[in-house]
Order: sequence, then structure tokens, then C-alpha cells
Amino acid sequence: MTLSGYWTPPDMFEEIGADAGSELMAELVDSFRLDSGEHLRILREAIAAFDLVRVRREAHSVKGSAKQMGADTMASLCDEIEIAAETGQWRELAVVARRLDESFSHVCLAMTVYRSAPTASVI
Repeated sequence: MTLSGYWTPPDMFEEIGADAGSELMAELVDSFRLDSGEHLRILREAIAAFDLVRVRREAHSVKGSAKQMGADTMASLCDEIEIAAETGQWRELAVVARRLDESFSHVCLAMTVYRSAPTASVI
């Protein structure tokens, strides 16, 4: 899978002037990485603690950020986590959470490549 299979810059980036290499783009990417990374850490802790309320809350937070930033695969995985939490499917939660962590890593890499490229065609 290419990096673009993990992340596609949303149209809003163009609308707000967040071109590849811009300061605004860097701020958006850095904020997404830090905030989502923290929510994912808390999500893993919540799964380990069998805390379904926190699992749903953290998955929902990550899903919203992922949708805004064009990380559709991450958002879909968060949907799966929310459903698994609602139905108490602990094994499924652990499996999907690992896939979410992997997707997050790929999204961060794709964003880094995009950020440092003169055009988005590199991803």
C-alpha cells in the first residue's frame, strides 16, 4: 500500500492555505500527532483496564480528529473500536487497537513526507 493509501490531505488544507511545507501545515500535523498519540495511549490503558467508557470516549476523540485530517482508515478503525466497546468484545478491541496504532504510524509518516515535499504528488 502506498502512503497515500493511509492518508490523503483533506480539501480544507488548500482552503485554509495549509500547503505542503507551510507553517500552518506543520502546526496542524504536529497537533494531530501529539493529540492523537496521547488519546491512543489513553485508549490502550483503557483497554488494559477494561474501562469501556474510556475506550469509547478516546476512540471517539481520535475518530473526530482523523476525519478532519483526512485519515479515513484511522476513523474507520475507531468506529470498529466503538462498536466492539459497546458490545464488550475485548479480543476484538485489542486486535483493532493494534491496527489503529499501525495506521497512526503510517499516517504520521505520510504527513511527514507531504509536509517536506514541494507538492503532494510524492505520496
